[in-house]
Amino acid sequence: MRTPFVDVKTGLISREWYLFLQAMFNRVGGASGSLISITAGDGLAASPNPIIATGAIRLANRFADSLLLMGA
Repeated sequence: MRTPFVDVKTGLISREWYLFLQAMFNRVGGASGSLISITAGDGLAASPNPIIATGAIRLANRFADSLLLMGA
């Protein structure tokens, strides 16, 4: 049986998908994952209420996978 990602009654993620994604989150390290470095480019501000104006953030882990987030 296939389960929709969004529950049509509530408009929220379905219970089955939530439990699956939570299990994957925990399996890969949860909140204490393997993040090693965060490098911020020009135009980014770190404050209690950060806003990305321009620039990029690169997140990398010990497996050399990376995610590049570009500011607007």
